[in-house]
Amino acid sequence: MAQFSQLRAQVKADALREDFTDTAKLVRALVMPAMFVAYADGRLDKAERQALANILARDHDMQRAALNGEDVVTLFDTIHADVQSEDPEDLIQEALDALDEAQRLRAIGYALQVANADGEFDTEEQGTLVALAKNFGVTLEQINEMLRAQAAPASSKGEAV
Repeated sequence: MAQFSQLRAQVKADALREDFTDTAKLVRALVMPAMFVAYADGRLDKAERQALANILARDHDMQRAALNGEDVVTLFDTIHADVQSEDPEDLIQEALDALDEAQRLRAIGYALQVANADGEFDTEEQGTLVALAKNFGVTLEQINEMLRAQAAPASSKGEAV
């Protein structure tokens, strides 16, 4: 009987570990486009890094994963290193394989937030965002809707858009 309980506990632990792995892959796929856009101009500045951290902190899949601070740093550093060293097409395909249509739209929204984080949405970032959106099946109209939605809170506070 004790062996059965141990086996059942091991199966449950393995299932939790597998769920964590799937969730980490999902979060990685959601953040990958944002990291590509951040690096489009050749650097990841402080505002973009903070925007990525904010996205990770409030994403419901990240919260569901219940990752600790060390796990988040490891995930972020891994994505950061991969974007700089891996074949972009492979990374994009990895993200496409992990995300459904709604998640792809969410990922492009995150990329748009990062692109706007430093107040400079330069041509390299725009080009990268548009190319990623095309790969992810997100239209320019959807991007414009996200831009309007992001600008609405600033407008309602009386800030310049």
